Formats: sequence, structure tokens, C-alpha cells
Amino acid sequence: MTDPTASAPILPSSVPPGSPPVTRREIWSWAMFDFANSSYTTVIVSLAYSIYFTRLVAPPGKGDLLWGLALGVGNFLVLLLSPVIGAIADDSGRKKLFLAGTYATCVVGTALLWFVTPGKTVLGFTLLVISFIGFSFGENLCGSFLPEISTPQNIGRISGLGWGWANSAASPPFSWSVPCSMAATRSRTRRSSAWPG
Repeated sequence: MTDPTASAPILPSSVPPGSPPVTRREIWSWAMFDFANSSYTTVIVSLAYSIYFTRLVAPPGKGDLLWGLALGVGNFLVLLLSPVIGAIADDSGRKKLFLAGTYATCVVGTALLWFVTPGKTVLGFTLLVISFIGFSFGENLCGSFLPEISTPQNIGRISGLGWGWANSAASPPFSWSVPCSMAATRSRTRRSSAWPG
């Protein structure tokens, strides 16, 4: 006896039967979101802004403490609220809308870092937490689409596509943020040595 489902098209495991197959455009769109998102961790969390905040914005001797505290607060809020946000997004069927909201939160919070000048510790701290929360929620929501755009047969390949594109996107920001960070450090050193007393 033959299996009546043997010739049936393979659909993503999380998509109800009868739904159209996922297109390549949807898969690439998913991968490119992670591609665009990866520059945040490179420029803001790992290199440029982290050095700028700890050495120029925060009070002397407290930069590392405040930086760790900001990321700790952000991670705690994400840990606390992710199950709630995820459940609401799934139940409402509006995950793309929620994803757009987290994206906007990260973009606006990051853009406002322009106004963080040396000494504006509270502003720099607050905007870092806001942008980090938006980024982290976005990563969670983006990842939740993977079962919907893949099958058990290709989930590894599609996941690897997103991961590979994300890592390749980190290289250009890394290449220019390093000299910028070094220039900021030299500037701070010159000002400190020139200050009397």
C-alpha cells in the first residue's frame, strides 16, 4: 500500500495545511533582516558606542560598571517580558507588526544616541537600554519565523543562511568602527593630560 501523503508538497511545519508554500523572496527577506540587524551588536554593543560610553560619557572609573548594569537591565527586562510579548504576538497573528515595532524602537533609540555627549550619562544609559531591548525583542521575533519558512528537511540550511549573512554584515561596520573608537580614545587621553591639576 502506498503512502497517500508521499507526493504531497512539503510545507513549513508551523503553517496550517492548505497554506501556500513559502517563496524564496520570503526566505531572503527573513535572512536580510538579520543581516541588517547585526551591525547593532557590532557598532553599539561591542565596539564604538561601548568604548565611547565607558571612556567619554560615564564618570571616570564608573564606565565599565554602568555599561554592565545597562546591559544587565536590558537583558532582565527582555527575559521578563519575552514570554508575554511572544504569546501576544502569536495569539494575535500579528508577529510582523510586533517585529516592525521592535525594529522601530531599536532604530529610534540608536539614532538618538547622537545626542549623548560626554557627561550625559543618564541619557546614554537610558537610550542604550531602550535600543538594546528593541534589538533583543526583534531577534526573538525574527527567530520565531524560522519554523514557518522552513521544513524539517531545510531548516538547517535556511538557519545557516541567516547566520552567515548576519556575520558577513558585521565586517564593514567593524572595519570603520575600530579606527573611530581608537580616535575617540586618543582624544580623551589628550584632553585628560592637558587638564591642569
